[in-house]
Amino acid sequence: MGGMKCAHCGQTDSADSDKPAQCTCYTWFMYTCTVCLVTVLIGVTCCVYCTCLLVSINKTVKHDKDSTESEVSLHGNNGFHEVVAAQGSISQKTNMHTIANAFTHISQLRRRRSETEKKKKKRTKGKGGNKKKKQKTPAAHYVLREGLASGRANCPLGRHTGQRSAEMKQTLDVFKLASFITEKSNPFRAIDGRFIAKKKGLYLVYAQILFEDCRPEEVMKLVQKRSIKGGDIIIQEHFCIAGVANADRSLNNTCSMTALFFLEIDDYLTVVNHYPEVHINLRGNGTFFGAVYLR
Repeated sequence: MGGMKCAHCGQTDSADSDKPAQCTCYTWFMYTCTVCLVTVLIGVTCCVYCTCLLVSINKTVKHDKDSTESEVSLHGNNGFHEVVAAQGSISQKTNMHTIANAFTHISQLRRRRSETEKKKKKRTKGKGGNKKKKQKTPAAHYVLREGLASGRANCPLGRHTGQRSAEMKQTLDVFKLASFITEKSNPFRAIDGRFIAKKKGLYLVYAQILFEDCRPEEVMKLVQKRSIKGGDIIIQEHFCIAGVANADRSLNNTCSMTALFFLEIDDYLTVVNHYPEVHINLRGNGTFFGAVYLR
């Protein structure tokens, strides 16, 4: 006894089987049903989402419309209140309201910023606008200490009076840091007439001595030394010679020099009176030492 035959694809069930024919029609039907079911579910989900979104937008628009229509303005001399009717579409009013709020916010920020700047300027003027600027370039200037004034040397040659103590030493130990230089910006540590470098680099160094003597030759030296095992060595030195043409008439002579030094850390500079018997004027600002750290 034969099985049932499919009218579309022609396949027949086996005689001893109670299962339906597994033909291509059946498979196509199952796939089609599955796709249709998934499509319907997606459509229903989209409809629900769109409905919720429309309800939310409708509530927002109604709220904006009510707030717009509730605005009032005063007209005439009698002070009557008239309701300002909303004109134009709801979307146009909403956009205009948003833009107006944005411009208002920007103008408020600018006003606050200008007021803050004015207050800062007033505070600066009130507390002293001419504050000292911080010294950016490391530099040092040393002047004579107080209490070192010495008497004038007498001529002819060899007869001197007055205080003669510090100037008798070859390395001058008569300096102090000037009041307008801060210790933080000072590139040196001054110990016993030695100016020890804190930083490695190029220095523009200047020095001056005011001699007060009638000797025929007065010499200042600017010396760079470095400490090594066994003692100190001279790395570089410069001389300034102030010759006296007439020993009976010339008394005050100035020796000054400017030179470049490349200093390692802990290298030190000294200002030297080459002839220790030559008298130096230790009054005023005639004798000084200074340097600028270049790089």
